[in-house]
Amino acid sequence: MEETKNCINCHEPLAGKFCYNCGEKIVEKTDFSIKTILQQFVDGFTNFDSKFIKSFWFLLFKPGQLTENYVNGLRKPFMKPFQLFIVVNVLFFIILSGADIFRIPSGYFFQ
Repeated sequence: MEETKNCINCHEPLAGKFCYNCGEKIVEKTDFSIKTILQQFVDGFTNFDSKFIKSFWFLLFKPGQLTENYVNGLRKPFMKPFQLFIVVNVLFFIILSGADIFRIPSGYFFQ
């Protein structure tokens, strides 16, 4: 007898590559391939949506949970990793554009 898997996001029974209820993609080995990572990198430049606030909150206050959710397959509520990386880097350089971050001792950032 085959065990029925449930969606990690909405807990509905799964059939196919996507959850019929919430649209969460089922994690496969190919999701961790170089090709998929490069596609996500390009996506980071071209797509941006309201998932940023939730992703950014998790990044600031629960970074380990954000990573664990992604690896376990709970991806629908969050931005893609490379998209989040690009946005955070752009924000970092906008906020610190007046500071010469390479001349400031690292102790200033890690206090």
